[in-house]
Amino acid sequence: MLIRNLYPIKEFSNGNIFTSFPTLGMISIFFSTLLLALVQTAEANSQPVVKLDVYQAHGYVYQYQENGQNLSSNVYLGLPYVRSPLGELRLERPVPLPSNPTKIVNNTDLPPGCVQQEDMAELDPPNGRITYPTSEDCLMLNIFTPSTPPPKGKPYPVLLWIHGGGFVYGMNRFYGWPQSARHFNSRGIVVVHIQYRLNFYGFFAFGTKKGDNANLGLFDQTASLAFVNKYISQFGGDPKQVTVMGNSAGGASTHSLSLSPYSRNYVKQTIQSSGGLYSPWSNTVKTLESSKNLSKSLGCDLATRELTKKCLKNVTVKQVHDVLKGWGRMRNSMDLIYWGPIRDDDFYDGKSLAQLNKETKVRKTLYGCTKGDGLIFTFDSGSVIAKVFAYVIGRTVDRQANFTKADFLDHVNNYLASEDAAGPNVAEIRKLLLAYYLRGSSNESSLPEKFWYTRFTDAQTEGEFSGGQIWEMVEKMSLNWQQHVYFLDYIHPSHRPLKLVDAFASFIKNGDPSTKDVPWPAVGQERVKIPYLRVGQEVVAENTYFIEIAKLWQKVFSLGYAKGIFYQQ
Repeated sequence: MLIRNLYPIKEFSNGNIFTSFPTLGMISIFFSTLLLALVQTAEANSQPVVKLDVYQAHGYVYQYQENGQNLSSNVYLGLPYVRSPLGELRLERPVPLPSNPTKIVNNTDLPPGCVQQEDMAELDPPNGRITYPTSEDCLMLNIFTPSTPPPKGKPYPVLLWIHGGGFVYGMNRFYGWPQSARHFNSRGIVVVHIQYRLNFYGFFAFGTKKGDNANLGLFDQTASLAFVNKYISQFGGDPKQVTVMGNSAGGASTHSLSLSPYSRNYVKQTIQSSGGLYSPWSNTVKTLESSKNLSKSLGCDLATRELTKKCLKNVTVKQVHDVLKGWGRMRNSMDLIYWGPIRDDDFYDGKSLAQLNKETKVRKTLYGCTKGDGLIFTFDSGSVIAKVFAYVIGRTVDRQANFTKADFLDHVNNYLASEDAAGPNVAEIRKLLLAYYLRGSSNESSLPEKFWYTRFTDAQTEGEFSGGQIWEMVEKMSLNWQQHVYFLDYIHPSHRPLKLVDAFASFIKNGDPSTKDVPWPAVGQERVKIPYLRVGQEVVAENTYFIEIAKLWQKVFSLGYAKGIFYQQ
């Protein structure tokens, strides 16, 4: 019997979500090639079944060719990892599944995504091309394993993938799955894709103290790790060799999971692409403001927390969407998301990142930086996701084409180094940023076309993404964290994908991404000449790109940049 693969990535503009806008700002090019969903067929020969104490997971066999070999993977879709967060369980921490060994879970389609910040069909009117199903009943994961069992006593290492989307959008359907199976299962790695509650449903909070209901989405992710830790051995995976990997908000989540006392013991090592907890958008006290405002708008700002929560549990998804739509998609500020993690006394144990770094077991970390990350804010390509993020700073096509020095200065002073983002040292931080980004611009008449637009994009890339990543690397140097970096400066994928896949597989298996074809230098104690693997039309090891960027952003962060955004440092 043939089962058709039902989850190709649908078109957002002229191509799919990756090829129409390859970097997606916060999504590394590597994932463009790695996770593209293709229309394939799979043959269900003998249906694989894994018997757990919570249900029986029924899968099917996906057959493919990789490196000239005929291979196959066992595919298990839509496996619940906690009870559905519906009704009384809305706005509550995830609840473990009850024992039910006779229940059968047998899905041939990816699960619905978690409810997005707004109705996806309304993001791209009038065509309404974004028609993926969403539901509050979304806390499920997908597992892909080599069909060949591992050698006795040598279970397969595990890669757990967390999607991005600014903590308000995103789902596994955006990425599909066949290439994960082809590239990783073929190299002896079990792959897990998870989903977690987003926006109001995942990050509503009363405050930052224990019992204040914060960071439910992060507790979802932790519950998925606990599920993997308990059951992955029955799928052939090794619970002691779990690499957590994510892009954008998934990268920031990965960083969180590696530090929190709730989750860090489940994580062996991490891959953080275009995101981490030093990015200004990754955690913000303004989540509390959003929670208060939504409660008021829905008529749920009542006398006690218990009454407020009871009221919020009874509003409809449409009521929530209608309110959030009136807010606009994101804030016009560096901490641009309305909903997201908040540094609290519970999940983060009331500690600063520096404290958590020191008390956490040293882990191997691979960072991904992309030269064009800021494009998602500065370039409205016409794709729906670009519209979401470019909306933040109003980049219409005509403004992109006629971006001036005055526009750039306005952006630095009122966005990148606003008083909110820069804090009490705002004047000094603005001076540093302008000295750096105005370099080479004294002769206006000789500047190349789109000079200011390019500088605008660079500033946005480094302010929202790579600046924070560099600061994280430097903070961990003195603690002897084992770190590697790759830098993508080529926005058209497919030139060196398999070399990167081999390097990633080597890291997942051995903790070292170096291969015989691609030697990959580790980050040492040098705070400026940070070594990295440059992925362009060639793949080469270098240490020059970050020199000036590192000098700048270390100074900026040392002056307290973004501390007013985060919970107390």
